[in-house]
Formats: sequence, structure tokens, C-alpha cells
Amino acid sequence: MNKIDETTRKILFQSSWTPKRLREMRELLGLSQREVADIMGVTKTVISGIELGRNIYGPAFTNYAMILERYYAYTNGYLPAFRKAGTSDYMVLEV
Repeated sequence: MNKIDETTRKILFQSSWTPKRLREMRELLGLSQREVADIMGVTKTVISGIELGRNIYGPAFTNYAMILERYYAYTNGYLPAFRKAGTSDYMVLEV
């Protein structure tokens, strides 16, 4: 697994998330909108809407930030795997 640098870690753990920061972090982590959508159990359109600032109120925005934090933890060996939304199945994402 690749270690994520200190700059990326600082961006990830900022206290306030914005649509732009979420997009930047997703890109730094090497995730596509489709991959995030699959993990969250939503459509790519929802992710696109969040990144464009259309879907910033509600659980999807908060869940998106949490997914990025957990993905960071996974890629750095703090979590063993992700549980796919709505299932008990674990998925391991290649970095």
C-alpha cells in the first residue's frame, strides 16, 4: 500500500469540508466518483452534485467526508477493509 504524505493528511483532517475540498481529497486519494458512489451505495450523480455544491445539506455530504477519512485510514493500515453500503460484505480497494 502507498503511504499518503503529510500534506494530504492535513487536508483530510481539516475541521471544515467544502465541496471543493472533498473533490480535491478524492483526487489525491486516487478515487473516482464511481468508486466513492459504490462505497456509499449512492449514484455517481449524487457524488457529482456534492462536488458541485448542489447536495451539501444532508447525510450524503457528511457520509462523503467520512468515507474519505476512512479510506485514508485504510490506505495507511489503520482499518482492515471497507464494508460496502447496505451489505455485510467487505471490500478491499486497491490503491
